[in-house]
Amino acid sequence: MQAVNQAANRFGSARNAGAAAGLRQKYCVFVGNADAGGRGTSLLALIGTTLGHGLDVWTYLKAALDELQSGSSDYHAPRPDVCMLAHPEFIRTYRI
Repeated sequence: MQAVNQAANRFGSARNAGAAAGLRQKYCVFVGNADAGGRGTSLLALIGTTLGHGLDVWTYLKAALDELQSGSSDYHAPRPDVCMLAHPEFIRTYRI
């Protein structure tokens, strides 16, 4: 039983070390400021969602950010799934 626990501990620590190394590589993009890391992560998540809905990223992001910057408090309209229905011109006609 002790050998099983030791093997599990070695596996767990190796897995945790690998995860920590992966996080260091993943978050090295957001070096500098903790707020910048959060904003960068949010922007990358939005880009991923936009691609997942089949929208042209640049066209969608520009329209959504312009709408929010103009003072609009409607946070439902710029969502990719809603925007896709309201603006069919944002849908990509090509594959990446």
